[in-house]
Amino acid sequence: LTFGEITFLVKAVPILILAISTSDTIHLLTTYYHERKQGSEKKEALHTMLREVGSACLLTSMTTLIGFGSLILVPTTAIKHIALAAGTGTAAALLLAICLVPIILMSLRRDKPMLPFQFDFFNRCIHRITMLCCRISLRFPLTCVITFFVLGAGAIWAGWNLPIDANYPKRFPSG
Repeated sequence: LTFGEITFLVKAVPILILAISTSDTIHLLTTYYHERKQGSEKKEALHTMLREVGSACLLTSMTTLIGFGSLILVPTTAIKHIALAAGTGTAAALLLAICLVPIILMSLRRDKPMLPFQFDFFNRCIHRITMLCCRISLRFPLTCVITFFVLGAGAIWAGWNLPIDANYPKRFPSG
């Protein structure tokens, strides 16, 4: 086992990697379906997808990898474990997205998105909430920015004052 032990922080890394890989995949698929809608052939759409968005995914994943890699310099073992796990996961997520998405798209017989957007009740609600937020932010931009900073400062203050007891053996009775 590379990490020695799987700490609580390392257990959170797969969720982070899932978010990173999902965003790469969404960007790739969006570009592919946009190109297909514009009339491009399947192979041409894949080439455009990889050329335009693949390079962007590569750059963002590399900067993320460098950020996680810099955590190796922190002298805490738990942080080094997170750096190793997150860096490895980021690289693996990029490789999987860049390799598997084109393979899957080439093997599909349908050229349409698998899940066409439908305005059912849930989607209508999300759409209305999103449009309300958009209208509010465009109508009151300064108020939104100030509110964001006040809520952000409050969250930082609350997190800073949150008591953390990391002495696990003391919590459990012996025997």
